[in-house]
Amino acid sequence: MPAFVVIFDDDDPAVTVSDALGQAHVAYFLALGERAILGGAMLNDEGGAKARLLVGDFPSIEEARAFAANEPLAAAGRVKGWRVEPFFVAQERGVHTPAG
Repeated sequence: MPAFVVIFDDDDPAVTVSDALGQAHVAYFLALGERAILGGAMLNDEGGAKARLLVGDFPSIEEARAFAANEPLAAAGRVKGWRVEPFFVAQERGVHTPAG
């Protein structure tokens, strides 16, 4: 199954994992189970979140885009925008996978 990176731009700094929307965001990604590869915040110079990055296995780019569109922060309008890009996992859990 191909991997895709999903980036949610311009996070609302008021959303933290301790609030309900932040918890829903984390739970939504974790619901991918084994298909969830990596997730985290991209930080600004002050250490606050400026975006969130998720990498997951999806059957197609259309399904990855549907996942992003329905993600709780995006659905609530708490991000400026999002994008989905194909992603090649070259190193995973200590195992290197050569490209090509």
